[in-house]
Amino acid sequence: MNEASVSERGLKGVFKLKGKLYDVYLDENEIVWTLQGELSSASSTRNYKLCTRSVKLSDIIGAWIAKRRKPKNERKDGELVGFTIFTFNKAHNRKLCEARITFESDDQNVCDMWIVKINDTLQSIPSRPHKLKVVINPRSKKGQARLVYLKQVAPLFEKAGITADLLMTQWAGHAWEFFRTAELSTYDGVVCVGGDGTVHEVVNGLLEKSHGNIGIDLVDGTLPEKFSALPLRMPIGIIPAGSTEVVVYSAQGSNDPVTSAIHIILGHTISLDICSLWSDNKHIRFTFSLAYGFLGDVLKTSEQHRWMGPKRYKWGAARRLWKLRSYDVEVKYLLSPFPEHHPRDNTRCRMGCEVCSKEDDQDYESEQNKEWKSFQSRVNGVNFYTLPNLCEISPEGPSPCCHLGDGFTDLVIIKDCSRLQMKSHIQRNFNSKDQFAFGFIETHRVKECHIRACDKSGVPVSGTDSPLLGGSYRARRNRKERRPVGVWNVDGEVLRQASLSLRVHRQIVTIFGSGIEDISQQKCCFLK
Repeated sequence: MNEASVSERGLKGVFKLKGKLYDVYLDENEIVWTLQGELSSASSTRNYKLCTRSVKLSDIIGAWIAKRRKPKNERKDGELVGFTIFTFNKAHNRKLCEARITFESDDQNVCDMWIVKINDTLQSIPSRPHKLKVVINPRSKKGQARLVYLKQVAPLFEKAGITADLLMTQWAGHAWEFFRTAELSTYDGVVCVGGDGTVHEVVNGLLEKSHGNIGIDLVDGTLPEKFSALPLRMPIGIIPAGSTEVVVYSAQGSNDPVTSAIHIILGHTISLDICSLWSDNKHIRFTFSLAYGFLGDVLKTSEQHRWMGPKRYKWGAARRLWKLRSYDVEVKYLLSPFPEHHPRDNTRCRMGCEVCSKEDDQDYESEQNKEWKSFQSRVNGVNFYTLPNLCEISPEGPSPCCHLGDGFTDLVIIKDCSRLQMKSHIQRNFNSKDQFAFGFIETHRVKECHIRACDKSGVPVSGTDSPLLGGSYRARRNRKERRPVGVWNVDGEVLRQASLSLRVHRQIVTIFGSGIEDISQQKCCFLK
């Protein structure tokens, strides 16, 4: 059992697993172990499947010495058992859970040799991070975000040999300000522990810094003509620990901290689209999703009841539905050149998505091939979804057919309707029925859009400090004569802006994740 040999391809040895002897082989790609002893009368292929198991090195988190637990009153180290490799299993609902395999041996030198070989091979994988900047919002998840990281994520990072440098945010916008100027050349990625608000701050800070490095001032400067955002080279990990977690849910199909941590350790990455927002040629921010009207009112109301936790969104929705408002808007949008792909094409963005894998259409960038449309009327809401915005209560999301990296956003216009009609539309976001199958719903897949709020006569309102946007006495007094202007819900942040323009930038944000796997094709990481 203590025998081991070194070859050009790797290592070979004999170890015990659950009391049985196995021949174990290690090369640059996988570990394979085969049961010793007599084989059955079945074919050699059948015997191999019955007696052989393997795990790819790319699926291994790390390897450690395994020792028996010692009594609390003893100071000596526990007895050597062998070495353990830490990997993962695929559980239900696209979650990953830690798995362990212990190869038993009483030879310390043999165990050390195998551990060094395995860990050195893992460290040589270029996609794996070795040092991470971890940002924790201590107020997220009712103050539990720090414990989520320390209890569920930090032990996995330790097993993988990852060094983590922690930053505890102290105020709203702290992460945004920090990453706008932070020096991150020694880090392999940034990890957010919190909700969508924390992710939003980190992404905006990093993008503003990367553009500032090449002379594009997104904070105080004027945007260059036909501004096109640069890809963000620093990958971002998301440990879900907030009230809303739609970004990570849309990227990996679950909001489980352990699943996110394993994707980070293994270096799985996926690129996402993001929108840039501007007004009067001044950059405002980047965002994954935004909504004007009803969802903006819901957020505004729910923020006044943060003590309720995630339940505040249901409360806010019920209250705003009872006091349903409509708004006059003018919308001009640039349609996608691919009519076969639209918000109701009944497709789903999954791992290896063909739509997201297509190259950009260069002919589309020419002005003569661009198709602009316009809409002007009274609406209850105007929503943009660059991600499907999945979550636990809405597994398909408010825009189920939206793609993560196709370079377009789904525009959903909810025309003026009754409370009952609005309620029916909202309820269909949480079941399998088509939420767009109403006459008052209009959907488009767009590249660019300009939205302006209008007064009752249809004249566009300008500025952000208009009396219509505030709670001034004049606005309240003239409410019957001048229809109020709504607020924007921008990735869970309230934004007051009468006119807004947006453009989708394709696959410029890289996050740790693998995309959503088709559950019908899900397999365990071990051979069976």
